[in-house]
Amino acid sequence: MRGNGAVCTGATIEESVVMAFYLEESAATELAVLAAGEPADAVTFTAEQAKVRATGTGRIYERLWDFMTDGDPER
Repeated sequence: MRGNGAVCTGATIEESVVMAFYLEESAATELAVLAAGEPADAVTFTAEQAKVRATGTGRIYERLWDFMTDGDPER
């Protein structure tokens, strides 16, 4: 997929779909910040800081999945 997209994986289908959603949201936010003319390094995390922030606690995957599938008759 080099240069042609992204692959999102997770322990479950639900987690994978939620990660894809968050990836798209993050990309839109990044583009908005860049369009605002903010310095690209205004908020840059080290690898260790990013690891600490990468959390799945608080039922984050389940809550977004529930929101995304609310009212779906196949659910």
